[in-house]
Amino acid sequence: MVGAFHGHLDWHPMYIHRHQVIEEHYTFWDTHKYVALSTFLWNHYREALKSVQMLTAELKAIKCELGLSDGDFPGFFAEDHIYLETLKHLPPRDQLCIHYVEVLNELTGQRADWDVPCKAGNNALTGTNATILKQINQVLKQACVHMDSSYAKLQNAEMLVAHCKTLLSVDERWIIGSKEYSGFKEEATLRKYCAVLDELEHLSHKIV
Repeated sequence: MVGAFHGHLDWHPMYIHRHQVIEEHYTFWDTHKYVALSTFLWNHYREALKSVQMLTAELKAIKCELGLSDGDFPGFFAEDHIYLETLKHLPPRDQLCIHYVEVLNELTGQRADWDVPCKAGNNALTGTNATILKQINQVLKQACVHMDSSYAKLQNAEMLVAHCKTLLSVDERWIIGSKEYSGFKEEATLRKYCAVLDELEHLSHKIV
């Protein structure tokens, strides 16, 4: 018992030393952290103050040059708000043009899908050994099923394109890559992007 207690006394100073080292480490770390944070805030405060002074001087010069006053700015904000709201609702013709671009893309995809069974059938007749009749018959059956489905979708896409073309009073069908097509395709892409952003914003509000 005495030996065990004596051993405990031998280890006690080392325990105290380790405890002191840990305390000094975290004390220094806290001090260093707050010094770094204070330096960060002070530097950014100086930068922000400098920006405010510079922008205030620039704004004053612009107001003098254009003959504006502080009372004019709320009107500018209101005009910008109205302009941005109108961007959410395109004119009916522009909406129809975007739909026309979409059905043109759909038609292109359906034509490509239609070509697949056609090529498969041709390959079955030309590339397969004529003695293997069962294999030829199986390939042709699959190609026919695919062709029937693809043809129905292709016809539907053709009707939609023709309908949009009539509504827009377009003399010739737009060609993919043309100026009209590219312009409204870009608009359609932008609107889809904005729709995704709006959806993400709504989801973030729900999460918060």
